[in-house]
Amino acid sequence: MVKTKGATCKTQSQRREETQQKILDSACRVFGEKGYSNTALEDIATGAGVTEGPVYHYFKNKKQLFTKVTEQMEAEFVSDIHALDFSGGDASLLQIWDVFLNYCQKPGFVQVVLIDATHILGRERWQGTAVTTSILNLLGNTSFFTEKNMGEEEKGLISRMVIAALAEVALTLGNNPQYDASHVLRKLITLFAADKK
Repeated sequence: MVKTKGATCKTQSQRREETQQKILDSACRVFGEKGYSNTALEDIATGAGVTEGPVYHYFKNKKQLFTKVTEQMEAEFVSDIHALDFSGGDASLLQIWDVFLNYCQKPGFVQVVLIDATHILGRERWQGTAVTTSILNLLGNTSFFTEKNMGEEEKGLISRMVIAALAEVALTLGNNPQYDASHVLRKLITLFAADKK
């Protein structure tokens, strides 16, 4: 910051960053509330307290802005997952499940990441996201995989089945956030732990 006559002024770079963040925060709210199709860049600009000019300047178009919003939400989820203590083996899945359920209670996350992103950014993108990669790595370290003689292709296919099931669960819970689904994962873990020969 630059000081002028006792006042502290922000640099042009700091002002730019603040404006970009305001737009991104507004976009997270509006895309989460209205969905991609029902959102206009004018709505996002209004929510950020700017004109549409800066939105186009920093993010080029609606799809690019939506991509940034999706990546930010995914990064927040992954950050919360990585903050967990995974020393509990399979019990760690319960911690992951709790984080997952918490995100299912966030309508914006469900709308942006699980509903719109697949359609707008393409289904093939989902396989390479930080969310999918993190979950695949965590699943690969559970005893269900480590104590069985499985090839990488088989592990990958089963992991993707689990991720697809979790995405479906998220959509269901998004419509019924009061439902306590914690007992469901305990049953799933029991199935994973069974037949460890």
